[in-house]
Amino acid sequence: MASSPTVLRVLITNDDGVDSPGLVALARGALAHGWDVVVAAPAEEASGTSAGLTAAGDLRRVAVERRELPGLAGVPVHAVAAHRGVHRLGGGAGRVR
Repeated sequence: MASSPTVLRVLITNDDGVDSPGLVALARGALAHGWDVVVAAPAEEASGTSAGLTAAGDLRRVAVERRELPGLAGVPVHAVAAHRGVHRLGGGAGRVR
């Protein structure tokens, strides 16, 4: 009995911001490999803060905005008002969809 192949799910993130051309290029490459891609990156450029865990705003919640990026139709893209360490926590727990 043949088992169905497992599709690798990858979280693409950076500290350069969700509009970074490198982020889109990396996500496109992952798609080309047939992987299930989710993108979560800072809403604004945040270089140098990649291990930071600051996230809560005035309401003590992380603001997340759904986005669309060129060439990534159908890929969940999240602009997150938090440092990249927070993206990894949520993505690793399966909470970023």
